[in-house]
Parts: sequence; C-alpha cells; structure tokens
Amino acid sequence: MEAERQRGREGGQSSRRRRSQGSKPGAHMDARSLQPNYTCAAGQAAKATGAVAVLYDATALYPGSGPKALPSVEQFNALTSAALWGTPLPLNADGTTKFGASASKPFKAKASLDIPGQKVPFLGLHYFDGAGVPTFLTGTSEADAKASVLKAFKVGDAPAPASADPGPVGTGAVAWLYLGAKPGSRGFSAVYRVITAGGKPEACVDDKPQSVPYATYYWLYGSA
Repeated sequence: MEAERQRGREGGQSSRRRRSQGSKPGAHMDARSLQPNYTCAAGQAAKATGAVAVLYDATALYPGSGPKALPSVEQFNALTSAALWGTPLPLNADGTTKFGASASKPFKAKASLDIPGQKVPFLGLHYFDGAGVPTFLTGTSEADAKASVLKAFKVGDAPAPASADPGPVGTGAVAWLYLGAKPGSRGFSAVYRVITAGGKPEACVDDKPQSVPYATYYWLYGSA
C-alpha cells in the first residue's frame, strides 16, 4: 500500500513540474477542508453543490524552501492525510449532522493548523459565493483591497490515484482539478487541486444532503 501511495505522490509532483513551466507560482497551500456538499435523491447519484474550506500556507514546508522545509516531497504530500485524520474540522458545526457546517456562519476565527510536529499558518478561505462560483480568498473578506481573490471555473480534471486516501467516510478521494480565473479575480490566475484525501459522497439512500470531510493541496498561481 505504501509503495502505491508513493507512486501516486511522485506522479503528482511530476505533473506539477510540467504545469509550472511558463507560469508564475503563487503559494502552495494545504487546505483542511470540510465538504464538498452534496444533494441527494433516493436511488440517484449525489450531486455536488459547493464546498467550504479553510486554507493554510504550507509553502515553507516544501522541500528546499528554507529552514522549516520537510526532507522529502513524500513527507510534504503526506500532510493532507495527516491533517484529515489528525485535526478537528476547522468549521462551526451545524449541530445536527456529523460533518455539516453552519449555513449562516461556517468559519471559525482564523487560526493556524496544528498537525503533530507542524504549525501551519492560516492563509484564507475557500467557498462558493452567492452566484455559485468557487472562490479562493486570502484573509477573511473579499472587501479587503489587499486580499487576493480567485473566482474560478473548471478547465480540466483527472481522477485521484486509486491509492489515494479514501477519507474517514471511506468513499474515496475527490478528483484533481485545474481551475482558471474568471473576471473579478485579482492576484491569482489559476489553481490546481492535487493530493486529495477523502471527499467523495456516499450512496444516496434518502433525500438528505451530505457533507464529507476532505483535505487537499491547492497550488495557487499568481497573476502574471
């Protein structure tokens, strides 16, 4: 199993090297995330309706980045599973479901992510705005002129490796994504979601919505 995980991680790193050619990388972040959110109808496949997540800046931990860097890419990539299994969800619970976040106030006060042996600083938020557009934000408010904002659209995707961490629900890892920037973005031009752990929905047995925990790396690229 570990050898299979290793191959998947090495493949992810290779694809990131190819993508970075000719690009201006921003920061690479570890997102300790709750939800994708899904709607369900009995006997039908769950439909994704959005997500909420907290972003943490893991740039300093990437091998070769400086004194805090981890020794290997494998250890760096392993942080998504470590965050998923070893830290509490960084969101306000809805009080009724196991993983659901509050609809009116999902985000807690900003704080670092404490993984055993690592303290990863808060960076920002990920959510779907009122128009249903996936949004990535540094800080906590789009109104902050200093904040970078990515209003994203999907350019492409690929299934997570078969060896990817299936998550606490055991349903599998969500796909890897390449997202571009829509008008209204500032400071970011693209984001890649890679090294996903968990997040796929369970089979629909009733009409209740689902929220599924996951963690991933979002590699955000700055504007040229």
